[in-house]
Formats: sequence, C-alpha cells, structure tokens
Amino acid sequence: MLMTDRSSGPAGSGQTSNRITDGVFFGAVIQGRDIQVMLPAEVTPAMTGMPAPARVFTGRDD
Repeated sequence: MLMTDRSSGPAGSGQTSNRITDGVFFGAVIQGRDIQVMLPAEVTPAMTGMPAPARVFTGRDD
C-alpha cells in the first residue's frame, strides 16, 4: 500500500493534506488542483480503410 501525507500551505490558509490510501496503482499517481491532460487525436482503426476482401482466395485448397 502506498501512503503519503504531506501537510503544507501558505500562512493563514489552513492546512492542506495529500493522502493516498487503499487501491491498486499501475503507474504514476498525480495529485493537484488544476491538471490538464492533452490526448492525441483519435486514431481510426486500420480495418475501416482496408479494401473489400477478394472473392477468390489463392494459395491453398479449402
């Protein structure tokens, strides 16, 4: 189990606590107030651009 507890904050603003408890994590854990994620453009699956299958298949007997 990963657990961090850090308390900080500007004077007079109260106390801030960052805590990670329970769960299973398979990568980085990101904590923050304002987080922006830039995703890549949508990838079109290759099968949508493939030509229609040939009516006759050569190379082996069925």
